[in-house]
Amino acid sequence: MDDKRISTSTVSGVASEYAGNPVDKKRARELCESLDGLQREIASLRELDLEPFEPGTVFRPVRGDDA
Repeated sequence: MDDKRISTSTVSGVASEYAGNPVDKKRARELCESLDGLQREIASLRELDLEPFEPGTVFRPVRGDDA
């Protein structure tokens, strides 16, 4: 996994600018810790060899009484 961690300033900026919900430094640190864990989980999923399997998400539109 890339060791690119999300900084507290990035969390604060995104929360304020994009979400319209400014957070203080303590909350930004807490969110960074959560995001670090999430990044590790995503990285471990990316390491799985899933090539021999069908994709998990398949779009099949349903119309009318076909449901």
